[in-house]
Amino acid sequence: MELIEKVTIPKKELLLIFLIIFCSYNLVTITLLSGDTQPAGLLPFSILFEQSVVFNKFVNFYPIEGSANFVERNGQYVSFFPIVTPVLVVPLYVPEALLMGFGYVPFAPPFIGFMNKYCAGFITALGATILYYTLFHLFGRKVSLILLFIYAFCTSAWSIFSQALWQHGTGALLLSGIIALIFLNERENKRYYIIILGCFSGLFIMNRISDSILLIPCIIFILKYYRKQILYYVIPLILTASPFLVYNYTFFNSILGGYNSELQLFTINQNILIHFFGLLFSPNRGLFVYTPILFFSIIGYYFLWKEKNKKFDNFLLWFGPVIILDILIYSSFTDWIGGWSYGPRYLSGFLPVFVIYLGISINKILKSKTNLLYFLIMVLLGITIVLSFFIHLTGAFFYPYSDWNNSGYDAWSFGIEKSQIITSFIEGSQRVDSLGLFIYPPFSILFYDKNFHKIPP
Repeated sequence: MELIEKVTIPKKELLLIFLIIFCSYNLVTITLLSGDTQPAGLLPFSILFEQSVVFNKFVNFYPIEGSANFVERNGQYVSFFPIVTPVLVVPLYVPEALLMGFGYVPFAPPFIGFMNKYCAGFITALGATILYYTLFHLFGRKVSLILLFIYAFCTSAWSIFSQALWQHGTGALLLSGIIALIFLNERENKRYYIIILGCFSGLFIMNRISDSILLIPCIIFILKYYRKQILYYVIPLILTASPFLVYNYTFFNSILGGYNSELQLFTINQNILIHFFGLLFSPNRGLFVYTPILFFSIIGYYFLWKEKNKKFDNFLLWFGPVIILDILIYSSFTDWIGGWSYGPRYLSGFLPVFVIYLGISINKILKSKTNLLYFLIMVLLGITIVLSFFIHLTGAFFYPYSDWNNSGYDAWSFGIEKSQIITSFIEGSQRVDSLGLFIYPPFSILFYDKNFHKIPP
């Protein structure tokens, strides 16, 4: 893969892209917290107000007792989930916390919904911008802008990452950063790139243990090409991961944290292959059903394998078998569908890599001869982009109003009335009453409107 190394992307362009995507993510019909993201939304307030990672001071203000998302350990309530994401977004909470601290308004649960949505959009837009930086130098501006639109608005980045503080959004941000750092180091070998890469890797591991397998290509890359600098990678990795390891051991007596109790969800039996194909093709969880444009990523991987000629190409190629292994791990979960969510939440961690594969495919198509086959491929490409866009638009705007999760249907339920996508669109489009530009935070409490944070009727 030939790199466009002589072109420098203007910083103003990166800032503009971030702001456009961030503001677009803050176009909302409603903010609706998932139970899994509640601790992440509340923890920054606890860190700022109480200088603590426990929630005891908030028991009287928030439904913590009896919730599966908060667990009690030795009389202290803590998050069941990893805390990398809420720790990273603490700076975004500072203006809001200051206004509360100065007594302008009291702390209230709806503000958790405000900040959850605001920070999720910020993280996802930042990850998309970092990914664009790499795409720009791989494919040039025209193709990279197409890919940016696809990543930001035709994948789970819009319908899942940007909606609440899921670990997946932070994982995609960190993975995009890891890819960018390796690319930068290939252009100009600098020790500080390896050091920052180690920091990102430590955070990536502790953010979502089940996705940490996606770090294997990075580790192989360091061992194969930069073994003499391995300490500059390993030491920052350990130092960055250590606070979160201490947290896990302190409250859960395990490096896995709360997920240690979830090990029983792993089952190796004949259902793994069914789950594997379900995660890819089932009507209500299939990756290629919810994001059909990613079919072209497989073609891009083939072109990469056929024409590899750089160390960076090898790095990207190593993701192929690792991604298959990652899907197999999730296929071994008894809850392989990912609970109450829209589409293939579990398979969203490697989206930045798939978008690069997609870029290779699109770049190859655009450079091919103009003939009937070219025309048909371009039509198919356009159709899959449009389909992917409207599917994830449905997830972002209409899914929160849908009662599909209570319908009794599952991932393999066939039929229009059983489709999560179609049901979400029909129910949501009938019940949505407004579309707002949600840019109040970090001063949201001065403009608080109860209609922006409610449970749909």
